[in-house]
Amino acid sequence: MLIRFISFVIFSLVGSSALFAQDTTMPTRIIQYGARSASTTSSSPWVYAIGLAVFAAYIIALFIYFWYLAKKLTLLSREGQLEVDITRLPMGVPEGTVRSTIALTFIVMFIIWFFTSAFATGQPNVPSVLGEILMAIIGFYFGSRAAASASRAVVKPPYGMIRGQIEVEGAPDNSGVRVVIEELGNVTETDKDGFFTFKNVPPGKYTIVLEKEGYLPQRVENVVVTEGATINIGKVKLTAPSLGEDEL
Repeated sequence: MLIRFISFVIFSLVGSSALFAQDTTMPTRIIQYGARSASTTSSSPWVYAIGLAVFAAYIIALFIYFWYLAKKLTLLSREGQLEVDITRLPMGVPEGTVRSTIALTFIVMFIIWFFTSAFATGQPNVPSVLGEILMAIIGFYFGSRAAASASRAVVKPPYGMIRGQIEVEGAPDNSGVRVVIEELGNVTETDKDGFFTFKNVPPGKYTIVLEKEGYLPQRVENVVVTEGATINIGKVKLTAPSLGEDEL
């Protein structure tokens, strides 16, 4: 994060220097444009207050949206429903959320200003300095992303899953088999087709114990779970004890 921030500042300073070097009148035109806008706008404080409130609400709404999107993607990732490639997410979410929101806000406000001016006057009347500022913002945004690590980062679920199927010899169906992860104490039972699933299993090596009354217990050892992986132990058969074993 520190490297990304430093690179963002450097690109911003370099971009600003280059921009002002090419057009030395730009700072003056910014001030003059602000003065003209102020002179043509009502001096009532309510106008400024309402405008500021609307703009602040818009920014807050964008932050909430990006925050919710990042949280939702993270939750889906942890549940194993989604493998998130953050380099393909819109506007850099979940990385760079603040910078992305600021850049998107300025871009959208420029578009709104452009079309409002066009509809109001019959022709776009946007000062050139605003377009220059917009291009600087876009350059800073993508420049900081380019200066950051170019490696593709993938957010993988921190847990894995264990699945399997149990066949109960001589039974009308395969339900009711007690399945236990010995090291964790997690317990589940098979459905009528003999399938079972353990979700959110931490990475590690485990032993799966299969038990059903009237049948010999089975153990499946060395089941290795890794982050984001689904481990299938295959099909295991539970058999009833033989007559000799009953007598013992």
